[in-house]
Amino acid sequence: ALDGRPADGLEVKGWQTNPADVEIVGAAPLLQRIRAVETRPVDLAGAARDVVRNVPLAAPPAGVRIEGPTVVRVQVRLGRGGS
Repeated sequence: ALDGRPADGLEVKGWQTNPADVEIVGAAPLLQRIRAVETRPVDLAGAARDVVRNVPLAAPPAGVRIEGPTVVRVQVRLGRGGS
């Protein structure tokens, strides 16, 4: 989840997380409804260069738990608009 706008003239060109995948555990009907596990919002307000943060994962729905690390490294790549 990204929040805020980077510095004037810059926009988000891409992002990645490390790890890219996390394991979740729960009843099959609950897991079938989950398409992604989000992070807490990464603040981009006024950022003038790429942003790298260690960010907690958002809490999963009741009855589902995250197996393993609950913090991921998020790298947001910024660049000039239209490039």
